Amino acid sequence: MWSLIQTILKTGIFAVLVNNFLKNNYPEKYQEFIVTFSFQAIYIYSKGQLIYGTYYKQMSSLVNSNMFLKRFIKKDIYLNEICQYNNSQMIIKCLNSSNILDSEFKSINNSIYVYSDNKQGINNKCINKVILFSPIIPTIYEISTMKFMMFEVKLADKTYKFDLKTDKSNYYIVDNIINKKFIDYYLMNYYNITQLNSVSDKYNVTLIDHNVNMKEIEITTDNFITITKNGYLYKA
Repeated sequence: MWSLIQTILKTGIFAVLVNNFLKNNYPEKYQEFIVTFSFQAIYIYSKGQLIYGTYYKQMSSLVNSNMFLKRFIKKDIYLNEICQYNNSQMIIKCLNSSNILDSEFKSINNSIYVYSDNKQGINNKCINKVILFSPIIPTIYEISTMKFMMFEVKLADKTYKFDLKTDKSNYYIVDNIINKKFIDYYLMNYYNITQLNSVSDKYNVTLIDHNVNMKEIEITTDNFITITKNGYLYKA
């Protein structure tokens, strides 16, 4: 071990001495070399990224279509998951390949469950999120074609933007409910805000919907939005 450290130190000292020697005795050549080397390094790095991206997609497609190759991939990587949240805290996360039993979750009233379809998101990287109020995994679900142009939640003196569909996740699922529990969950996960029950029992929401209608509504436990196939419903 000590001999390895000595070798590394000697190599480092030698490299510094050579660098200083060239810099002091051949300044013009040294500068030309540094500039050329830098450009070459940037070119090689960029080229490598392009090649990696191209072959990564090809290899991913090959592996996903070949059952023999899939055996060499860890099964847990693409397991779907369902998380239980209560009082703005995650209680438990369960990975599954098919079904999850109710007994795996803690019996707590007013919990919200978020089911993440990780398997579906393997190719497009966008994971569909199904909002549930009991730990029953949906056998099927439907993606909505609707999208809010703006969705903002006011909490105290601050306004928080909710982006319900990004490159990584999609909450526009038919029958998903946006109520106080969901807003608590979103603020905790995306803005790291906790202890929300002590702050407010309702939220003032300003939205611009898919038909360019601007609305100001209240979201509570009983007043909520339900996502539909081509739009949404608001229960006041």
